[in-house]
Amino acid sequence: MPTIIDAYAWIEYFKGTSQGEVVKEHLDKEGAYTPINVLADVYYFFKRINRDFDFALKVIKSKSDIYDFNEDEWLQSVEIKHELRKKMKDFGIMDALVMACAENLKGALSLVIRISKTRIMLFF
Repeated sequence: MPTIIDAYAWIEYFKGTSQGEVVKEHLDKEGAYTPINVLADVYYFFKRINRDFDFALKVIKSKSDIYDFNEDEWLQSVEIKHELRKKMKDFGIMDALVMACAENLKGALSLVIRISKTRIMLFF
């Protein structure tokens, strides 16, 4: 079963945190995917800290396959967002795209859920 790596997971990986170590374990297995929209969030993180994104992009591409979306998957993400927004007010389209990727690849999902300003990484 492939692992879908989201932006927060990549950021923790590059920071070298304990959560990043968990991500590393999943990356060391075969079948990791990074949805293409995640690159924007990771790029923004590197821009904010004034670091070289090219290095990060090379690592991401070497450790995972980049997953691009087709039109149906974009529309699917809107349905996902619409449903989950009823329960989580800050659930965005970027998160919904990651979930659409996981549904379409039948993969495990690395997803960040914000709970009272804390972030918890879940793998399911």
